[in-house]
Amino acid sequence: MKFSDIPGQIATKEFLKSLLTKERLPHAMLFIGREGSGKLPMAVALANLIQCQQPVDGDSCGECPACRKTFKYIHPDIFFTFPTIARDEKGTPSSAMAPEWRRVVLEKMYFNLNGWRKFIDEEKKQLNIPLVSIREVIKFCSMKAYEGSRKIVLIWHAELMEKEGNRLLKLIEEPPPDTVFLLITDHPEQLLPTIVSRCQIVQLPPFHEEDIGWHAQNKLGLEMEGRNAQIAMANGNMTAFLESLEEGNEILNQELVEWLRIVYKGQASPMLEWSDRFSKYNKDDQKHFFKFALGFFEQLFLSFHLEQSQLKVDEKSFDTIQKMKSILDIHKTIQVIELLNDNIQYIERNASQKLNMINSSLTLHKIMIARESEKR
Repeated sequence: MKFSDIPGQIATKEFLKSLLTKERLPHAMLFIGREGSGKLPMAVALANLIQCQQPVDGDSCGECPACRKTFKYIHPDIFFTFPTIARDEKGTPSSAMAPEWRRVVLEKMYFNLNGWRKFIDEEKKQLNIPLVSIREVIKFCSMKAYEGSRKIVLIWHAELMEKEGNRLLKLIEEPPPDTVFLLITDHPEQLLPTIVSRCQIVQLPPFHEEDIGWHAQNKLGLEMEGRNAQIAMANGNMTAFLESLEEGNEILNQELVEWLRIVYKGQASPMLEWSDRFSKYNKDDQKHFFKFALGFFEQLFLSFHLEQSQLKVDEKSFDTIQKMKSILDIHKTIQVIELLNDNIQYIERNASQKLNMINSSLTLHKIMIARESEKR
């Protein structure tokens, strides 16, 4: 992975390159940003550049002995720590799942916790970074570099260290010589404040639509005809776009339409059945559904101001938008958008999703009916 493999994010790349050029690389960096903004690829590209023996134009050469190892994720001086599934009471160290990790990052660099669960076929298990993984980091830091000039510890979803992160505080505050920590998180607020305060923050913005298009065309070899709506619905999230290629938006669209029909009718039994089924989805699938719904209603809002050709939706979604406009006006649409944003926040706070979905369904029903009452 090189910086040149990552679309856009020019300012972030230039900043990271300048740190190396000016020899001002901090001993600990925290990559933050929304899901799908390229935090993992950016941190990996930086780690690879640090170890590269013959950089070219501020990027990894991809050909030296070090690059041949870093590009296969087998460089002995780069240690990856990531969430694992507990296979016994002590937890599973990252090293025990290193083969699976190497396969997933070689196959697809843009993925989330749910994608990682699916890759290891453990979709309903809890992921965390256990104490045994932290001990591995401490042991790695106690050793000398084998081949490179620095040892690098990369921790993906560092917020899942939870209280175990306390054991790294001393190392991050006073690391061994030539040791660099690269921490990655979607939720910096869930990290220990003492860890955040000891890191150089690197904040990545969402990708621009043209960046996602560039990746689709140049890295995936896709024809761009008919992709604009799919790219727009990703809302700057590369992971969401790639998931839509694998799974298609058709299933999500069907689920959304089904939910809207059930809610509009307002019958208790179907709403309870839907809420019960939804509560059995894992947390990431629930968020994915609401983010897709949010993208749909944002386009519905824009449709009150723009022509069809200016919207980022396919023909089927546009037909659904036209039907919804007979029920929701622009003010009610804003209420729905606020409701969906709240739902995403509730999921992140681990609220009961069955109760949340029941409440959301009833609230959305009231919004829909209020519009009908006004018309009458």
